[in-house]
Amino acid sequence: MKKMIMLIFTCLALFPASVYAKEDLSQSVDFTLKVNVLRPVCKLTSDAQTINFGEVDVNDLTKTKGSATFKFIDCDNVDGLKIRFEGSSVDKENNVIRNKSGSDYAEGVYFKLYDDKNNEIKLGTDKIIDVNKGISYDLKLIAKVLRDDSGSNKKFSPGLLNSSVALEITYE
Repeated sequence: MKKMIMLIFTCLALFPASVYAKEDLSQSVDFTLKVNVLRPVCKLTSDAQTINFGEVDVNDLTKTKGSATFKFIDCDNVDGLKIRFEGSSVDKENNVIRNKSGSDYAEGVYFKLYDDKNNEIKLGTDKIIDVNKGISYDLKLIAKVLRDDSGSNKKFSPGLLNSSVALEITYE
């Protein structure tokens, strides 16, 4: 029995259990990528616009309007612009931009936005503007101040007119 156990240990010493083989393999594969590199999309020359209505008499309030123009350049690879107005002051249900609230701000007024053809802009939804791969495009927006006669108290008080919205732009 001693010889047999010694023979097993001798065999294990000559042929260790961790014997393995190693071989390097390599293979080459042709891989082709085709990429159509386009010129950059339209550039917006100024990203912030402010419409200053100035001092307005309460009797002229509904005649008050102002405009802002967003200028896009290098649009020759763009068919259209998709714009959308968002923000906490956007009232999508009534399609208006609410004035800020507080003791310094006017009550009973809101803003509406119109395009350069005086069409009301639907806030909170996409508006597609066709630029037909033109070199440049001017997006003119008109803001009007209106009295809010829809409220239950129909209260108006003078004060500051101040609000803000975000203009989201994507390209088509």
